[in-house]
Amino acid sequence: MEILINELSLDCQFYSEKDFIENGLTPIVPVLKLLNEQNFSLMKKYDFYETKVTSSKTIYNILTEEDISRSYDIIRKFKSLLTKLFVAPFWQDNQRHSDEDIYILNNEKINGSSIAESCERDKVILSFFHECYLKKNISIFKNNISFTINNIFKVENYYDFLNEKGLLSVEEVFKIKFSGTKLNFSTMLPEYGFALLNDKNIISTFLQSFEKFIKMNWNDILKDKGFNYKQYNDATLFKNSHPGKTIYKFRVSEKYRCFGYRECDSFYVIRFELDHKLSDKG
Repeated sequence: MEILINELSLDCQFYSEKDFIENGLTPIVPVLKLLNEQNFSLMKKYDFYETKVTSSKTIYNILTEEDISRSYDIIRKFKSLLTKLFVAPFWQDNQRHSDEDIYILNNEKINGSSIAESCERDKVILSFFHECYLKKNISIFKNNISFTINNIFKVENYYDFLNEKGLLSVEEVFKIKFSGTKLNFSTMLPEYGFALLNDKNIISTFLQSFEKFIKMNWNDILKDKGFNYKQYNDATLFKNSHPGKTIYKFRVSEKYRCFGYRECDSFYVIRFELDHKLSDKG
């Protein structure tokens, strides 16, 4: 897949290098890591390195000048990854959009831009934080015909994009979406895990419930009548697979349940239940 860096999303909107690194660069780095791991092609314009981030600094200045890079861990840690913003592939080596066509975005002609070029490729762009590029879909017109461009501007909507395109398994969707949250799927029993989520409605129900779960603190979870979080009484069921663990369950819906155990702030999910048979025993 070819993803094009949207240079129009950098137009001196950051008031300092610190502002750019915290609000412009930091949200993009996790996306760059994933693109690199998935071997997707990150294309850019020849002169992207000259794009102004602040009124006085280009993106190249900020990411390569030693006095700046020494001050920020994210630049030092991901130096080799960030270097890829300035090297091939360049889409102008094989430009596909023609100057004879007219590309319009927000009533402005954008011929020669990565957004225009994306119309003739996979219709996906990567944008930095900019008030004009905070939607996952951007509509542009080519010769008065509307095109929808997929716009990635943070890791969450990148996951959504991959999921919508069918490029992630159900397991990957959940593990990525809830990475770093209080839900941990590392101890799942395979036969009672993601393989059970074989329907879009079931998947959606679990996603919505888990999204609510991670937004709440434990005191609120314990009091929430919808979750009905409580200890599972049939301790023998999990004594072999998870010895010594106190097992709890909570409602995902009226019929669906989630089982697991808590360690500190994390809830380690063991299995899902779709038929309520397990819950009836405890």
